[in-house]
Amino acid sequence: MTFDFSVSILSGQPPNFKVKAGEIIFVLGANGTGKSSLLHQFFAAHRQNSRRISAHRQTWFDSNAIQITGRQRRDQQTNLQQWDADPTSRWRDQYSGARASLAIYDLLDAENVRARKIAAAVDEEQFDSSKNALERRCPD
Repeated sequence: MTFDFSVSILSGQPPNFKVKAGEIIFVLGANGTGKSSLLHQFFAAHRQNSRRISAHRQTWFDSNAIQITGRQRRDQQTNLQQWDADPTSRWRDQYSGARASLAIYDLLDAENVRARKIAAAVDEEQFDSSKNALERRCPD
């Protein structure tokens, strides 16, 4: 999946670029140059297919384990989507801990899905399929 993105500027041709799903980008600049606004604009345009984690704010975990159920994960995601639609979410994040927990939950879930696929292929003696699954880093 690729996301098209255009940056609004005061004069001249606005720069356009593409960001591929899973690609990591860095935005650097002095204070007040619009980095947060730029990323907020990108997130607002692609909210359904993107994940927001605020790295410059303190994130605390309640314990050394992620302790949420699938239902709690869905509920938290709904709450975050509603909060992210609020204009003040650009500069104030009341859910930074929840965002990190959801991201880790999703990573662990993806690894569990991958492990189940490998186990099922081995159980069915489909060793080529299990070998291919082992070689892949990301699940389908």
